[in-house]
Amino acid sequence: MDMHDFLMTRVGFTDLPLEEIRIADNKIRNGVPWSEVFLQTASQLKTMANSIEEDELQQERYGYMWKWVSCAYHIASFDIHLNTTTQSLRKIEKLRKLATLAYQNYICFDERITSVTLQVRGRTIDGYFRVPDGEYKSVVILVNGLDSICEVEMHAFGAKFLERGLAVLSLDIPAANATSPRQPHIDVQAYAVDIAEWIINDLVGHDVKLGVFGVSFGGLLVAQLLSASPAFQAGVAVSPPAWITHKELSQERIRRMFMWTFNIPEEKDIDRFVEPLDIHKLPVMSGKLKIIGMTEDTLFNRSHIDAYMNWGGDRVETQWYAAEHVGTSIIKHWLPQVCDWMKNELSR
Repeated sequence: MDMHDFLMTRVGFTDLPLEEIRIADNKIRNGVPWSEVFLQTASQLKTMANSIEEDELQQERYGYMWKWVSCAYHIASFDIHLNTTTQSLRKIEKLRKLATLAYQNYICFDERITSVTLQVRGRTIDGYFRVPDGEYKSVVILVNGLDSICEVEMHAFGAKFLERGLAVLSLDIPAANATSPRQPHIDVQAYAVDIAEWIINDLVGHDVKLGVFGVSFGGLLVAQLLSASPAFQAGVAVSPPAWITHKELSQERIRRMFMWTFNIPEEKDIDRFVEPLDIHKLPVMSGKLKIIGMTEDTLFNRSHIDAYMNWGGDRVETQWYAAEHVGTSIIKHWLPQVCDWMKNELSR
C-alpha cells in the first residue's frame, strides 16, 4: 500500500462526508498538494456552516458541520507524512489546534460529550467524556498515538465502545494538543494511579471498572497504564511498538512524528528522549492485554508483538490480521471484536 492509499484509508475512518473525500482524493491525484486540498475542504465547510448559523431548524446540522471542519483540519495535518521541512512541523501544530477549536464548537451542540480537565502532578491533561444511554459500569480510556487526536480518531473509536454500553474518556496524551503551550506526556505510567482515582472519585463519583485502548504508539501507553495500576483491568493495543530504537527511527516519518509530538527541537535529541521507551522496563501488569498485530506492518514488525507476549506471559492475548500498520483498511473486521472483548473483560 503506497502512502497516498494508506492516508486515504485513515481519512475514510473519520466522519468527513464521503462526497468530500471523493472530491479531495480526485484533486490530490491531479497534483494539488495534500494540505491545500483539505484546507480548502475545511474552508468550504466553515462557509456552509456559517450560512445556516441563524437557522433554528438546522442547529443540529450546524453543530455537526463543525465536526466535519475538525476532521478536515486534522486530515490536512497528515502532510507530516509527505512534507519534510521544519516549517511543516509548525504547520501541523496550527492545524491540530484548529481541529480542536472546531470540535469544541461541535460539542456545544452535543450534550452527550463533556469537555474535562485533570490536574495531576503539576500537569494538565484535557479530554472528553462520553456516556452511553442508560446505566454504565465501565469506562474505557482512549489514548492517542503519535499522529491521532481525541477530536477525530478517538471520537470514531469511542463510538463503537458506546454502542456496547461502555462510557469512554479520551485523554489528550501524549501530545497535549489542546494545551498552550503544549506540555507533552511521555511517561504516563507516572500518572496512572492519579488518573484512575480522578475518574472514580471526581469524574464518575462511584466505583467503575477501567479499560484502556490505544493504537500504534498509543498501544505502548496502554501497557504503561496497565503496568502502573491494578485499577486498569483490561487493555487493547493495536500495532504497538515494544521499544523505539535506531531501527524504528530510521524511518523519517517516525522521526518527524516524534519531534512534533514531544516538542523535540533537534533530531540529534530523539535517541536520548526515546531511550526509556521499552516494554521490558515496565513492571508486569495484573490486568489483561489484547494485542492486535498486522502481518504487513512495516513500522513495528512481529518482534514487537513477540516482546509483549514474553513480557506479559499468559496475561497477553494476541490476534493477527493480514493488513497494514493499525489495519485501518480492515477496521470493520477487528474493531467490533476488540470492543466485544473489552466489554467481556470488564464484565467479569
